[in-house]
Amino acid sequence: MAKRWTEAALKAVLHAGTFLVVYWTVSWLAAHSPARGGYGWISGWWASLYIGYLASIGLLPGLIVAVGYVALGITAVYGQWHWFYSGLPERLDLGFFVYPLAAGAAIYASPVAVNAVAHYVVRRWRRTDAGHLSG
Repeated sequence: MAKRWTEAALKAVLHAGTFLVVYWTVSWLAAHSPARGGYGWISGWWASLYIGYLASIGLLPGLIVAVGYVALGITAVYGQWHWFYSGLPERLDLGFFVYPLAAGAAIYASPVAVNAVAHYVVRRWRRTDAGHLSG
């Protein structure tokens, strides 16, 4: 059981690291563009989707990533870390928790969920006759 959690934690770090490195790199390269944050998010999302598929990152690391994102967001509210979110509320209210925090966690962890579905479909396809060429 401990090995499973350790592997999940390492894969969560791989997902977060890939996302963040690509996000920061693209934001730096597109520093002249007002849309650099959006480019960074999209590029980080796609890179973590690709690397996550290659590394077979499952749902448990995705859960760890989502919970970590929410924990960081709550800490950002109480620490007034404006680098994490702009327009932070003075206190954690339901509107902030539901929309930017939960939605951000879902978007940030969504490549892991997409990969889990893709791996499931590939496994199912390989077990059927559709996975074999007939000639």
